[in-house]
Amino acid sequence: MTVSVCLAGKTGQMPRQAEAAAADLSISELQAKAEVLHGLGRLRMRHLVARVMADDAMNVMLTLTISECQDIAAGEQSIILANNLAPLAGAALVDDLVQAGLATATGKMPGRRSVGLTPLGSARMRAYISGFPDMM
Repeated sequence: MTVSVCLAGKTGQMPRQAEAAAADLSISELQAKAEVLHGLGRLRMRHLVARVMADDAMNVMLTLTISECQDIAAGEQSIILANNLAPLAGAALVDDLVQAGLATATGKMPGRRSVGLTPLGSARMRAYISGFPDMM
């Protein structure tokens, strides 16, 4: 699986509206919206189990966003388990997100690979999440 990244404008820049909306959300609001979106994705996975209907990359990115909001380290194996991914496919997906510049190895968990969002990944997820209407 390859993750493609579509950027508006130059690399690292967000549309002004998305940037402004992302700046208006507090960390707790961002986390709450990310948790709702992640829960909806997991609910969809239970009903639409075919891989073609799954959004694994987005679920991993939402997991990383929630981890960032909670200021906790996210181990690769925990991410794979939390998102119900096959071990090799999950590791490959995390590698694809790292290669796309959206995630990075953090080194926060000695002896285990920990992953977090890059500034670009964080900005993209904040813009994406803030674009959703209030869901709580």
